[in-house]
Amino acid sequence: MTSWMVAPLAFAAMMTGAFLAMAIARWSPPDFLSDDTRFTMKVTVGLTAAVTSLILGLMTTSMRYSYAGAQEDVQQYAVAILTTDVELRHFGAQACPARQELATYVRLILDETWSGHQTQPHPQFETSSANLLLRLDDAIRALPPGTDDQKMNRNNAIDGMKMLLTHRWRLTTDAESRVPTIFIMVVMGWLTLIFAGFGWFAPRNPPGLAALAFCGLSIAAALFLVVEMGEPFSGPMRIAPTPLLDALHAIRTHPCEGPNAPHATGN
Repeated sequence: MTSWMVAPLAFAAMMTGAFLAMAIARWSPPDFLSDDTRFTMKVTVGLTAAVTSLILGLMTTSMRYSYAGAQEDVQQYAVAILTTDVELRHFGAQACPARQELATYVRLILDETWSGHQTQPHPQFETSSANLLLRLDDAIRALPPGTDDQKMNRNNAIDGMKMLLTHRWRLTTDAESRVPTIFIMVVMGWLTLIFAGFGWFAPRNPPGLAALAFCGLSIAAALFLVVEMGEPFSGPMRIAPTPLLDALHAIRTHPCEGPNAPHATGN
């Protein structure tokens, strides 16, 4: 479930519970509105609200760290790309085709992850960018080192490819939603019960209704943030591709010389 679905559904469920309880309480016998009933409702609703707030707080903290981890993965991904390109640049003209494939790979990652028609990587690892990354690894391993420095550059580039493979997998994993649908449904059920308890004894006047609506909007917004942080590559809070754009710009600003030079084409 997306954040744009969860927030309206949660608000509608809470308001339905509150107004339904108001309607039932209006036609209920007097003992249903007695002080003993009020005390029991207060205790049970308070306990449910405490458990719900605890679960929401823990999930919000977990999603915040998950979102920050995805941001760090993108930054480390860009660093791995830059270090690999530097080693290939130092290797010499023979590495120009590999550098060109590396630039193409970065463009594909940007298209697959941040383009308008596809906002997150495909859940399977075998995408076009993954296949290109494997071909790039083969091309780097096939580079013939003529000197000790070139051999060191090739070995470092191979290590960089291992980092790219690792970060590629992390990026694919980060793109998948981390908030289980069953969790959202259970929390929405608890919130509906809580607001039903509120509505049972709530005053039927504009201030009382406004208070219920404002509280429902606040909780729906909290659920929106939780789900949104669990999907870091989609929605209004998606992580910016700035580190990878900077890495691609760095590759283009240091082109190879000669016929094998990578051309600075657009995204």
